[in-house]
Order: sequence, then C-alpha cells, then structure tokens
Amino acid sequence: MTPLWFLHDRGRLFLATGRDTVAARNAAANPDVVVLLDAEGKGRSDHILRVRGRATVHAGTPSLRVLALLGRRYYLGGWRSELGHLRLWRLRTRYYGQTAGAVLEIEPLSAELLPRP
Repeated sequence: MTPLWFLHDRGRLFLATGRDTVAARNAAANPDVVVLLDAEGKGRSDHILRVRGRATVHAGTPSLRVLALLGRRYYLGGWRSELGHLRLWRLRTRYYGQTAGAVLEIEPLSAELLPRP
C-alpha cells in the first residue's frame, strides 16, 4: 500500500503521484485497481472505504481544476499544519522533484465500507 494525496471530483478519484512510482507503473500495467480510503477524522475512524475501479495514468501535472482542488484540500484547508511543517518544505520539494509528475484518474466501479481490522 502507498499513501497518496487524493480527491473526489465529478464522480472520479484523482491521486497525485510520480510517473515512476510503483503505484503509477502498476496502474499503467493493470488498470483494474483497488483503493483503500481512510475514514479517520470523518467521524468513522472504525472503518475504511474500499473502492474498486479502472485507472488511467496521466503523465504530468493535474488539470488546473484538480490542482486547485488539491491545493484547497491539502494546503488552504490545513494551513496551520503546513506552517507547522515549514522546515520540511525543502525536503518535500526535493522528494517530489525526483520524478516527473503523474495523476491516477480512477473511475469507481464499486465501493464498500469495511470495519477497520
């Protein structure tokens, strides 16, 4: 399992990753994917959501719409957390700069809420 930034928009899941990551390579080789979403912090900490779907790997950065939604979700919504981790920005920039970007676009086919093991 690999933790990835994600969002849901217009009936699709979008996951930001690097083009050379295991997640992107696996999804390109076999587009039938299963994604586990942690429900912690959403009032359902005792459950996870399992989504089965078909993935498409898009090389490069997300569309402007998806990029704006990712920014709102992970930066503007969590500005206190970002400021608290300001010292890690240089390390994060180096980490994300190691590979070209990619976006996994997943069309969900089924989903089920499961009890956390």
